[in-house]
Amino acid sequence: MFARPTMYIPSILATAVCFSSVVFASCGKNVHNDLHKTFGAILPLTGPVASYGERARKGIDLAVKDLAAAGTSPITVVYEDDQDKTALAVAAFQKLVDVQKAPAILGSASSGVTMALAGVANQRKVVVLSPIASSPELTTKGGPFFFRVAPADDAQAESMAKWLLADGHKKIAVLYMATTWGQSLFDAVGRHITTGGGTIVASDSIQVGETDFRTQIEKFKQSGADAFYIATHGKEGGTFVKQARELGVTVPLYGADVWSSPEFVAVGGGATEGCKLIAPAKPSGPAFDAFSKHYQQVYNEAPDVYAANAYDATMVLAQTLAAGAKSGEAIRASLAAMKPYAGVSGPLSFDAHGDVVGRGFDRFEIKSGKVAEIPR
Repeated sequence: MFARPTMYIPSILATAVCFSSVVFASCGKNVHNDLHKTFGAILPLTGPVASYGERARKGIDLAVKDLAAAGTSPITVVYEDDQDKTALAVAAFQKLVDVQKAPAILGSASSGVTMALAGVANQRKVVVLSPIASSPELTTKGGPFFFRVAPADDAQAESMAKWLLADGHKKIAVLYMATTWGQSLFDAVGRHITTGGGTIVASDSIQVGETDFRTQIEKFKQSGADAFYIATHGKEGGTFVKQARELGVTVPLYGADVWSSPEFVAVGGGATEGCKLIAPAKPSGPAFDAFSKHYQQVYNEAPDVYAANAYDATMVLAQTLAAGAKSGEAIRASLAAMKPYAGVSGPLSFDAHGDVVGRGFDRFEIKSGKVAEIPR
């Protein structure tokens, strides 16, 4: 059972969401009940990337509680578990739109699932706002009803390539997930490494849920690679590094943002020590600090960037309601024209493709079983 929220509202919502004509009719007064809306949230609450869905859910729930505690019109969020499966996500979308009449959906986590949601969302004119999905393909294929709070992975790929080359690695072996996210990240990393003077000397793809990587490890060892780059989910990544070290791999191991998930260290154990990864930059500043303190009081754990993203995504949807948007088309127009929102994850606005503006990635390393930011 979670603890009851403290009176966090004045310190953050007063600055982040207490808009005299946006979320509140006036601070301290309830807005009219006709602003009540039900949104949907389609997230992987079970399955291989459940930790991402769970952290997003906590951020969404906290935003809903904070809006209610601040005296705003109540917002209901109905959850559906996509288990990181496209078919389940699409079925959940149809249910939320047809039964709950949701004009906007928060979700999902993986880019492939989110791509499928964006497809049906554009057909039904319902907004999909993702706090996590990052594939560059969503920039060009997401369509006008797709928005996201996480930065696109081409920036991650460029940052990783520059890091590998700066560390003196010219011959890179790459293992990647055979998903929209994994393929696009592999393509982008390879392009940036080649442009920078390096070479991809070996590569292979894997399926979600694979547990034996000895064949790929031996292939990479024989390739003469001086570093491995592994773009996999946390469980698969943890298993890979554990098996790699058991098979005598001594070259540095670099990973994608999903290695920041708890599953990576939980599965890989001590073998993950020293592994390097690129992940979305951690929010900073007074708003995030206050949010972090509040989040820890409620959930007894520190928030990550995705929890903060999900919190802000919920808040900007509330902002569109208070501005009078009630349909998917009106919410889309409101988000597209939105001035930078002072969120706990940082200033938030969207470009013409629905991509978040101004968000980037930082370097991290596993130290003593934790993901530690590397100072620049």
